[in-house]
Amino acid sequence: MYPILLDGDLTAKRLKEAWREAERYFEEPRGGPLALVLVLNSEGGDTVATREFMKRFMESDCTLSAKIYRAESAAAFIALGAAHREIVRDGVFRIHLGGRYIESNMLVTPKRVSDPIVEEAERWRTDVLALLEQCGFPKEGELWTRLLAHNELALTPEQCLQLGLVHKVI
Repeated sequence: MYPILLDGDLTAKRLKEAWREAERYFEEPRGGPLALVLVLNSEGGDTVATREFMKRFMESDCTLSAKIYRAESAAAFIALGAAHREIVRDGVFRIHLGGRYIESNMLVTPKRVSDPIVEEAERWRTDVLALLEQCGFPKEGELWTRLLAHNELALTPEQCLQLGLVHKVI
């Protein structure tokens, strides 16, 4: 298993660098499918770049695992897309359904928020909720209500394990 560190702000540039690192591993001779572990220590970042990053992995012949130290927002999205997930005992896991700071020059229409911003926010929210469903996150109860009401949800490693969001606490 080859590690790739995703540390700090997940910018488009950082995710492109990580993909180039993965591509080098694709080129190495091996006896089976490529197995990568994404080591996550990030507060999140660019949702568009994150979705594209994960799409590339899903289209590749690669098995992804995630080792979580800190996975917030976009980093949690990446973790949820991995086939196997582990979190350290004092790890941080925070699901975020999306948000955007809007510069005044983005308000180019009579609407309060321009259509592209709304559409991207809706895509992100839909994709995060789909990953949660895929992992078995319950669509009812206190945690679901808190997630929808606050647009984000911080979970302990033990909660992640109980909910099936991680396979192991290390």
